[in-house]
Amino acid sequence: MVLVDSSVEEAPRTLLPAALRTGAARTLGRAVTAAGLPAALGPALRGAAVRASRAGRAGDPAARDLVRRCYRTGRVWRGALLENSRYPDTAAELLALRAEHPLKAPATVLAGHDGPPGGPAPRWLGRQAALADALGARFEVAAPAGHLVMLDRPHQVARAVLRAA
Repeated sequence: MVLVDSSVEEAPRTLLPAALRTGAARTLGRAVTAAGLPAALGPALRGAAVRASRAGRAGDPAARDLVRRCYRTGRVWRGALLENSRYPDTAAELLALRAEHPLKAPATVLAGHDGPPGGPAPRWLGRQAALADALGARFEVAAPAGHLVMLDRPHQVARAVLRAA
């Protein structure tokens, strides 16, 4: 198993009930779609998010027509809102699952780092290393790479997968 710049929640918690968060996400998703925001902003926001998540603010390699077809609809927006509304619950469930059933398969935690080489490791790398320790996994840094490690360092991701096999 290879976790690539994985989410890490040491103490997940929620302030509002799941049903309330889910309902609010659905309502907001419908409102955003009805207002035409996906059609107006979807592709541009996708591009900005990809640039913000890549080393050196590299561009989006996806075909423009594909991005337009996908991100101009409300489906992606509604899905993202629902996913994020339930993220704390999923993180808590995963933490409980790990406590009950320790991972037996070989694993690698591959973390992206876009900072200066040899510079002080940011808090993110420390959290990724702690996740690797908790899983009994190998820890590896992909640099230079942003959160979208698979775009910035595809060969390093492929090597980690092949090594895990």
